[in-house]
Amino acid sequence: MNLAIDIGNTFTKTALFDHKELVSYVVSEKVMDAIHLANRQDVTSIIISSVGKDISHYLNLIENKERIRVLDSTCNLPFTLNYESQGTLGVDRVAAVAGGLYLFQNTNLLVIDLGTCVTFDFIDKNKVYQGGAISPGMQMRFKALNQYTAKLPLITNPTETVELIGKTTTQCLESGVINGLVAEINFQIEAYQNQFEKLQVIICGGDATFFTPKINKDVLLCSELVMLGLNSILQYNNASTT
Repeated sequence: MNLAIDIGNTFTKTALFDHKELVSYVVSEKVMDAIHLANRQDVTSIIISSVGKDISHYLNLIENKERIRVLDSTCNLPFTLNYESQGTLGVDRVAAVAGGLYLFQNTNLLVIDLGTCVTFDFIDKNKVYQGGAISPGMQMRFKALNQYTAKLPLITNPTETVELIGKTTTQCLESGVINGLVAEINFQIEAYQNQFEKLQVIICGGDATFFTPKINKDVLLCSELVMLGLNSILQYNNASTT
């Protein structure tokens, strides 16, 4: 069994694979839940991705450390990077792109990850990662409006249906943030479609299910995309060392 662990800004996600087949997928607020899974006897290979957190403590808690591969700049990737600051490229973005490439071959791909940040990542039909864009995610925008003003409230559970014209301050905040993000996503997709033919768009991330129905473009929602990408990278590296 392969185990993929993604330690994010808010949640830790773990996925168990039997070769390429996804067996289980768990989202938790506790990193230790993933460590317990990592010490299962039937787990033979592990890949760990972390955005910004020091994971050395958790690595020390995993038995049989030769099984562990940490996703970093030393990992072999199943695609080529055409990115000028490769040392600062987030591993979550790398994994999401690898997941898109696992699902779709020989086509232009735009991967949109709607999490703490919103990332747009493009890989062309020749398996060359070209870069993309980063902007604040939904909760980050709500928090900024609350923290950088004197009286605006903090919105933590926005309504599913958002009107264009807000009639209360809460409704105005929801309209501005949510409709603004929808407009941004639609704009980015259309801009890429105008430049690249036969574009496949994939959406993932914690807010993906919230926003996907609001987008007026043809997109594929794949909540497990990062985990599929991590397993793909793990298998690619394991194959290159055998």
